[in-house]
Amino acid sequence: MVFYLKQGDTILGTLHPNNNGDFPWMHCEFKPTASFEQVKPLFDELCHLSEQEEDNQAVLERLEECWAIIDKQIHVISEDRERWSIGLICDDFASIRP
Repeated sequence: MVFYLKQGDTILGTLHPNNNGDFPWMHCEFKPTASFEQVKPLFDELCHLSEQEEDNQAVLERLEECWAIIDKQIHVISEDRERWSIGLICDDFASIRP
C-alpha cells in the first residue's frame, strides 16, 4: 500500500509503510517530490522541536503553531482515498495514523 502526502491536489511525496511503529502509528519510508521543498522547512522545524525538552513552554507553543499550519494545509490519503493523519517527517522517515 502507498500513501500520498498532499497539499490541495499537489502530491508532496509518497509514504511506503514498513510494518513498524507503535499502534496507532505506522512508520513509513518517505519519498518527497520536488513540491515538498515548499513545506520542508516546516517539517524540519517539527523534527528539531520534537527533540527538545517536553516541559519547555516556548517549544510546546511553537509545536502547536506548526501543527495548526499542517492540519489546515497538508493531509495524507491512502490508495483507497481514506484520509490519514501525518506525524513527523524527518528526512526519509515518516509516521502516519488512521
